[in-house]
Amino acid sequence: MKISTNKIFFSSDPHYYHNNVIKYCNRPFSNVEEMNDTLVTNWNTTVPNDAIVFLLGDVSFAKPEQTEKILKQLNGNIYLIRGNHDWNLRGLSKYFVSEKEYMEIEVPDDDVKGGYMPITLCHFPMLTWNKSHYGAINLFGHVHERWLGNNKQINVGVDVWDFKPCSYQQIKERLKTLPSKQNFF
Repeated sequence: MKISTNKIFFSSDPHYYHNNVIKYCNRPFSNVEEMNDTLVTNWNTTVPNDAIVFLLGDVSFAKPEQTEKILKQLNGNIYLIRGNHDWNLRGLSKYFVSEKEYMEIEVPDDDVKGGYMPITLCHFPMLTWNKSHYGAINLFGHVHERWLGNNKQINVGVDVWDFKPCSYQQIKERLKTLPSKQNFF
């Protein structure tokens, strides 16, 4: 899939309606309602209506009816990469352009040889991925605030992006600041 760069965003692990994530990840919210409201507001002030968002899992800990209330509010065309806690999204497919366990995309980028950055999307960080030894990057979630990534892998979870989605340009900038990753083959 090839897409336009200026309206592409990534996010992971909002954990809507998950009381314990506030404590587990030291999130700065007094309750789940404040967290949900902040996450929705941050999403909608960051993401234009016509943007593409790749949401890398662990969307909500609520019943589908409650989760639907959140999804109805979110801007953008959302591509879901399922996480380990997304059992409760059954019946909510109409809110996602697609739902997959894993996805490979190409983002136009004049700074990259060939003009496109290959990106592998998965909820979990990967040891290796398609074209990793040719410059492809891996975007992931799952680990919350525990690991930012390296110069080939970026954590796109809300816990490390001020509780909002991040843009492709922000990812490029962060890649420059992280330690090197060695290839495993």
